[in-house]
Amino acid sequence: IYTHGFKALFYAMCVKYIFLIFRKPQLGLKIIHTHHGNTGHTIKVKFYEKLALLLMRKCSKVIALSQRMKKDLEKEKISSIEVVNNMNSLDKRKEITAQTDTQIGTQTATEKTKKKKEILYLGRLSSEKNPETLIKAFRSKQLKDYKLHIVGTGPLETQLKESYESENILFHGHQQDVQSFIERVQFLCLPSLTEGMPMTVIESLCL
Repeated sequence: IYTHGFKALFYAMCVKYIFLIFRKPQLGLKIIHTHHGNTGHTIKVKFYEKLALLLMRKCSKVIALSQRMKKDLEKEKISSIEVVNNMNSLDKRKEITAQTDTQIGTQTATEKTKKKKEILYLGRLSSEKNPETLIKAFRSKQLKDYKLHIVGTGPLETQLKESYESENILFHGHQQDVQSFIERVQFLCLPSLTEGMPMTVIESLCL
């Protein structure tokens, strides 16, 4: 069972112990929990967060979003922690900036200008993300000299590719190295209809 948030973790633990009571214990049930940090803005939330920290000790694995978070969890006697960075770390960014500056230094001004005429959509290809609005905009004369890179996959992928793939609208599918795409374009555009704090925007601002 893979959980996010203290409520999900609590329910998962209930399932685990019910499973142990009514099923063969040797079959096992693993719980993996992603810890998104504590806010503690009310007494009630602080209580739940403390409960979650206790329950995390029983998890098969806890995902921390940074090295700092891992250290905080270790203080709570939580083991089996794996760090999956939520965005690019500053140290890594310095290293990449140095490499990029070296590469750009060998380019002419014309090459740089050409490189910048590119826009990126990075995210799931689904209705709530609203990629079709952005793709349709690329059929206008004002953007004929630009390229749109679409990185991501989802239920609309086949339909969008069949309808819109062209010389200036490129579908790249799922990519692990999204940073190289963010580095090469002038803009990231997020046409989503509903977002909280989108990671793609935060990552792009970091870069």
